[in-house]
Amino acid sequence: MLKLIALFRNIIVFILYIFSDSLVDGKSHREDSLERIAMMKGKNELLWLGIIILIILPIFIGIIYIINYGVNVPFLDEWDMQTSYLMRYLEDGLSLMDFFAQHNESRPFFPRLILLISDVITGYNMVIDMSIVYILYCMSFIIIFLMYRKDHRINKASLLAFAPLSWFFFNLYQMGNMLFGIFLTSSLMLLGFLGAVYLLDASNGLDKKFVTSLAAAIIASFSFIAGLTVWPVCLIQLALQESDRKSHRLVIWAITAGITFGIYFYGYQKPGQIPPPVESLQHPLQMTLVFLSSFGIPILKGLTLSPIAGILMLIIIVFLLFNSWMLNDKILIDKNIKWFSLVLFSVIASLEIALARTGLSLEIAISQRYYWEEILSVIGLYCLSLNLAKPFSQCCKNFAKRGDMEKQDPNGNSFHPLSYILLGAVIALIFIGTAAQTVEGLKEGSFWKHTKMEMAYYLKTIDIQPDKNLMLLHPVPQHVRIWTSFLKKYNLSVFREKDTIDFANLRALNAETKYSIDAINNRILPLINNSPFIISGDEILIKGWAIDDQRKLPAKAVFIAIDDKFNIPAMYGLERNDVAKFFQNDDYKYSGFKVSFMPTLLGNGSHDLAIKVVTKDGKGYYKADFNKIFMVNGSQIYVSQKVS
Repeated sequence: MLKLIALFRNIIVFILYIFSDSLVDGKSHREDSLERIAMMKGKNELLWLGIIILIILPIFIGIIYIINYGVNVPFLDEWDMQTSYLMRYLEDGLSLMDFFAQHNESRPFFPRLILLISDVITGYNMVIDMSIVYILYCMSFIIIFLMYRKDHRINKASLLAFAPLSWFFFNLYQMGNMLFGIFLTSSLMLLGFLGAVYLLDASNGLDKKFVTSLAAAIIASFSFIAGLTVWPVCLIQLALQESDRKSHRLVIWAITAGITFGIYFYGYQKPGQIPPPVESLQHPLQMTLVFLSSFGIPILKGLTLSPIAGILMLIIIVFLLFNSWMLNDKILIDKNIKWFSLVLFSVIASLEIALARTGLSLEIAISQRYYWEEILSVIGLYCLSLNLAKPFSQCCKNFAKRGDMEKQDPNGNSFHPLSYILLGAVIALIFIGTAAQTVEGLKEGSFWKHTKMEMAYYLKTIDIQPDKNLMLLHPVPQHVRIWTSFLKKYNLSVFREKDTIDFANLRALNAETKYSIDAINNRILPLINNSPFIISGDEILIKGWAIDDQRKLPAKAVFIAIDDKFNIPAMYGLERNDVAKFFQNDDYKYSGFKVSFMPTLLGNGSHDLAIKVVTKDGKGYYKADFNKIFMVNGSQIYVSQKVS
């Protein structure tokens, strides 16, 4: 067993040795030619460039993810926290206390302020809000790097070891959270917490950094309810950390925490949809499962896999604590306090989720929205295990020396096999988590892009949409109609986009194009033997596909015309791989459409339906008749195939 551990250690050390500065930067004792020196310098620069690209590449992938999957439409809590506040600002006015108002369990003072400023300037562009969320998240990443840099001399080996953190931190599942402007609450909370941890670690006494850490903690607290966890976590950090005027720092931190909690919970009302913690305590097994699932979600997502990952992470934490105690290195312990703070934050956040959400369902515990708090545990565990293993002190000095596992590092400390076992375990979790969450992230991105495109379509055509479709945006459709009237009035959000098509300015083409009406209210067409059928409900839903045949490209837009009087816009650009495959043209992949409207748009009698396909250049349109709809007594609708 020890031989296997030694092999693993040597593999890590060898990899870091290859990328260490001593390999190419050290002075040679031989007489090298100028050509050899130039070649080594060139290789050195390429290595630096390659490692830097490896670290920053996930950041650019995140940007591409937002550009590709982000859709400018409000959803769920964004209506309550953004649209309603923007409406009050423009029409009624807001007071300072309005920003302190409770939203569910949080008091998101700072996110409300930032989002309001952004929405006023950008016309309530949700994609811009997503970008702000991402910028704050990148700032959190920079803070993590600064903490990492304090522990390790920056060279190619240490930067290479930092690369897995970059890929894990920007995994695509977490990028799915960037598709919601409302998560500026979580992003700002994360930045505030990490800022407080970093500043406390860097401060010594009652200096400016300590005062700024108090401000960072306040920002975290009044961004998202989980931000309140910064106070007990950092209080423990202060207690363990060696510094000047330690008692004064603890007292000031505790007093500020008390004031913050007092302001936060003054007039606080428990949200009605959240079960009381007592209910969770009455089900200890279920509560434990929720805790483990929440804690394990950064690695694996699923009702079965998340608890297993949570158990593995807890086992690693226990052994890391044991290993730290065995090493008994005060310098190392002081260095690791900040990373323990990250782990402790996630542990407490999972406990809070277990207390507050066990009464709901286990699925809630593994919700994507809680990923913000739990991702820190993996970051902390990796940096802790890296500090305990100390591979960088070995890569240039001891790799070539063979001997027992108990070798001495430059500080005189022994190397323990357990350190490398834990480092290997955490590395394995990071790679598994990054791979698994990347797959989940692609699924989430595709799902939310389609769903939000559907939401945007319902908003733009809200006057002809039934309430059930508006419930996709918010549980109370009446509120959506009120808010949408406001958005229309001020030309905000989806109504700011200039995509209106006026058929009076288009040329009707004397030509045909390829299209298909596949289904009406999920009834597959064409009808057999032209037999009519009856559709019911509060929505008429037409699905199909259409292309610009002359240009061999997808169309610009599709409309369904009723009696050539009403042109109902379709939601165009839906994925149709079957169409692209049939015509052997990849440009047709997104040629699908669907049209939704209320039956009340039709009057009694017979109505001709036609499809209008706008050309790709937006200058003309094709038109073709396809069906008749009969409405009898305003209640039953008969659909029959039109006979040529």
